[in-house]
Amino acid sequence: MVEVGKIRVGDRKPENGVGRPRSTFRVTSRVKDLLVHGARVYGGTVQPWDGQWEVCIDAHEIKALFSNREIDGGDTESLSQWFEQWKGKTCVKRCDGITCTEWRGEERVQVPCACNPENRTCKLVSRVSVILPEIPALGLWRLDTGSLMFANEVSALSEQIRQLGIPGPVPVLLSIGSREIRQAPGKPSKKFAVVDIRLDTNPVNLAALVENIRARSLGDVPALAAPSAPALPTLSNE
Repeated sequence: MVEVGKIRVGDRKPENGVGRPRSTFRVTSRVKDLLVHGARVYGGTVQPWDGQWEVCIDAHEIKALFSNREIDGGDTESLSQWFEQWKGKTCVKRCDGITCTEWRGEERVQVPCACNPENRTCKLVSRVSVILPEIPALGLWRLDTGSLMFANEVSALSEQIRQLGIPGPVPVLLSIGSREIRQAPGKPSKKFAVVDIRLDTNPVNLAALVENIRARSLGDVPALAAPSAPALPTLSNE
């Protein structure tokens, strides 16, 4: 499916800096009317940004559809995880931990991974591509993060979905939470933001999504309701 926008966890980046973490998502797209509809659902104001459009949403959760169907290359339709090395805006190395693809000029060359597994030069990047059923569009919204904690948690969720044999797109909730790391004795613990992903037990069903896409194609986009849907099986944390 075509990528129609991105879900971002940080504010706009200043020159020669990084964007501050947010407590709610910043959603961007080249298609303004998708964000206009998103602002109606999630709150916030649509503004121009870097040749695109953005909305810093008010809602603390986003409903999404996560597909665990495997595709070529070891990824699933909704999850891609690779070790990567970037120079500026160019990815020069991408690796699965065993085989590394290097970009040398216009050529891509596969070589054995040269990183120390205990201290890798490349950074693990997780990309989650989902459908947002509350926005009537046949396209994917991508979230990128280098968080190792999120990488572990989304991998565990994907494995639980696989073991349960849940067919088709799985409804999930995305939000920005926090984690705490205890440091050396006598030093305060350190808190940091991380994306949370978990199963949605009160999802918007696909019939509602299709109806709203049909309405949008006719130029009439009503507010999206969340019709009742069967409850998902409860996952144990044990």
